[in-house]
Amino acid sequence: MSQTEIDKYNPLSRIGGYVMGDQWSLVKDDVVELTKGTIGCVPVVGAFLSSCFAIVWNKFNTSENLTKVDFEKRMKILISDMEKKMNRKIDDEIVKFCSDNFESLCSAGFGFSEIEYIYDKQKKDSKPVSDAVKKYMTINHVCVLSFY
Repeated sequence: MSQTEIDKYNPLSRIGGYVMGDQWSLVKDDVVELTKGTIGCVPVVGAFLSSCFAIVWNKFNTSENLTKVDFEKRMKILISDMEKKMNRKIDDEIVKFCSDNFESLCSAGFGFSEIEYIYDKQKKDSKPVSDAVKKYMTINHVCVLSFY
């Protein structure tokens, strides 16, 4: 039996050849498929990781032979691009989160200032403060405290 490049580094790839003959030995594409299948078995994120592996493998596995230096350069570019995209996405989510909370806080503060005005006016006029005003002030106070 002839030995391929894969066989030099992974003797287990010849299992099919030893059992069934040379036409059943694993080639490079078979090993890739086995790797994708194995990665796909990871619970919850396996399918996603398998897809990512396939994409990266296809990007870097061209008909030309890559040197280690070229592969590392391409990986650095890919990693830096992914970091930039992830940082941009995180920044967008932080801005959205902060603006949503700011709007809610402004709304709660505005409502509280209105009810406080009504409360102060009733106190000035020596009227008893209504239960609705007291209840609304309590609810607003709790809402504002939940932002801290």
